[in-house]
Amino acid sequence: MRAMRPLLVLLLIAPSLVAAEIFPVKGDPFKADVLKVTDKSITYKTQIKDAKEVTKAITDILKIDYREPAKIDPSVKFARVELIDGTALLASKWLLKGKTIELELLGGRKASFPVSQVSSVLNPGEREEYLREWRPRLGRLRGKEALVFRRLTKEDKNTFEVISNLEVTLGEGDAAGTSISFAVTIGTETKTGSRKLDELHGVVFKNVLPSQAPSVICRLLDVSGNVVLISGLKNTDKGIEVTTPAGAKFEYANSQIATLDYQKGRFEFLSEMEPAHAVFTSNLEDGASEQKHVLKRPLSLGGVRSAKGMIIFPETELTYDLRGEFREFEFTIGKEDRTGMAESCKLIVEGDKRELKEIVITPKDSPQTFKLTVKDVQKLKLIVKTQALFDTATHIALGEPRLIKQ
Repeated sequence: MRAMRPLLVLLLIAPSLVAAEIFPVKGDPFKADVLKVTDKSITYKTQIKDAKEVTKAITDILKIDYREPAKIDPSVKFARVELIDGTALLASKWLLKGKTIELELLGGRKASFPVSQVSSVLNPGEREEYLREWRPRLGRLRGKEALVFRRLTKEDKNTFEVISNLEVTLGEGDAAGTSISFAVTIGTETKTGSRKLDELHGVVFKNVLPSQAPSVICRLLDVSGNVVLISGLKNTDKGIEVTTPAGAKFEYANSQIATLDYQKGRFEFLSEMEPAHAVFTSNLEDGASEQKHVLKRPLSLGGVRSAKGMIIFPETELTYDLRGEFREFEFTIGKEDRTGMAESCKLIVEGDKRELKEIVITPKDSPQTFKLTVKDVQKLKLIVKTQALFDTATHIALGEPRLIKQ
């Protein structure tokens, strides 16, 4: 393995693809035989008799569905390993040997690459409640290193689970790959130690994607549940070879691809992004948390369904790292049809600490659509406020909130 060119290869041998469903930017989806895919175009032949080969630019394509996405048995246990470019890998086994992470992915395939390519490891990664808790924790720990622990505790004869993190300076894995060393400073004293990987709920690395890394053109969802973000793609005899923005490489046979989603490279839904920083306050006794203040799910605004939606309760501040990659922020705002709203609510949108828009929503208002210029904006902040006595008495709902690229 070359230190400067980490190579992550998944070799999958399978028959050639027979058909796929192609979703164009304009028009209805259609069935076709996909003959060739690159980072610039797709060549296919429709299933109409005597059809000719057609080559389209990827800018004309939303996604290609090769087959149904992975359905992972709920009883299967795995660690969720995320690379610095957002690529998410599901590993039945993971080891840290020195500065290298070794994975056995679901399905039995193996991979290894430098720890410098890794953002975090969540173990177990199969439980949705842990993943929901994990995402805001990563935002709070951005740029830091930490070991995360999960333990049971008792209080008043009740047993409940507590998840906590210890900010440390991470060292290397041991020779067996089952422990990681660390140093922690308390006051003026620095102590060193090591912990077994199977004792940890997770590990957070401070590695981040360099600002000069190539942009994402699409994402690949495979039949084992892995999600690979792609900055480079070329056709091979057996399928495709892809490169991620972090430089990791994957080879896939056509039969192992579930979807190539080009929407990821063209725009991003805010409801699918994780804030780099979040602040939640509450006047209710049960306190504040992302789970209570931000709901990400399909919703209805004025009778119009939105598959990608967000409901945000006050008092909330969400800050997103845009890195100057987007041109426009487009969204529909209003009262969610199924969620109660007794008082008015205010949304303030800021770009690099400059106010872009202030919108006040009342229970009687109809949904409104806005397009805000965010060209060259590094940090986008959403602030939700209210004068209501109780936070849950009001909200703002965002339908299809998306950031459109340059």
